[in-house]
Amino acid sequence: MTGGSGVGRAAIGTVSGSSISFLDGAYVFSSAADVEQINVQVLSSSRFVLFYSDDDNNGHMACKIGIRNDGNDIRFTPAAPLPGDSYSGSMAFMSPTRFIMGYGQHSPNRGKLNVADIVGDTI
Repeated sequence: MTGGSGVGRAAIGTVSGSSISFLDGAYVFSSAADVEQINVQVLSSSRFVLFYSDDDNNGHMACKIGIRNDGNDIRFTPAAPLPGDSYSGSMAFMSPTRFIMGYGQHSPNRGKLNVADIVGDTI
């Protein structure tokens, strides 16, 4: 995953021993001007969740599902923005269909936790 001062991209990699190789192509998950704070958690061999901030969400945190098909292409679901002015987050899975996100919120300047459910391709 890449970001910061440009679009957010995901690439498919293969690990062999101590080497990592990437398939050709990177897939854009956000075309916003500034993508940062990218977190990734794997759901299965073909699905993962991205948790990130970008200018499309006014610099606030959002998440989306990435889906890899058999042809090694990746498509992304629409972004699910977090409520309020969120920043600097992290996430962990509680089950294959539920995860928890911790993040800061500028107003009222506190730490927050949200639990999210995944139903099909929707967060």
